[in-house]
Amino acid sequence: MRYQAVSKFATDQCDVLVATDVGARGLNFPNVQYVINYDLPSRDLRGSQNEYIHRIGRTGRIGNVGAAISYFDPSSINDKRNASYFVKVLQDSRQTVPEWMLEFVEENETSVNNLSKDAFSNYDGEKNFV
Repeated sequence: MRYQAVSKFATDQCDVLVATDVGARGLNFPNVQYVINYDLPSRDLRGSQNEYIHRIGRTGRIGNVGAAISYFDPSSINDKRNASYFVKVLQDSRQTVPEWMLEFVEENETSVNNLSKDAFSNYDGEKNFV
């Protein structure tokens, strides 16, 4: 089934290929114009960007123009955790970062930093809370 779907897509017998992360690597479709990420990678990407980069890298290959569209869920713990990473990917590829996303990252990082400060404000450094 997988081979048939990939083969039909590669030979332009079908216009859409729906895939999991398995489709992010090892498949070469030079004429893909759009990649749509219904969800974003679920693991922490701050240390290893490859999973997301390989997902969006299915489009715009070999000098062709393409677009990657990713749905971002502000209520998703994974998307929150990776938001600053997604901003960096956009900036590194000279794409416009939506203003709402910049604000989201700023607010999210501020709230996490404040939470950390509050959590340890009564901690004396010796495993004792005063």
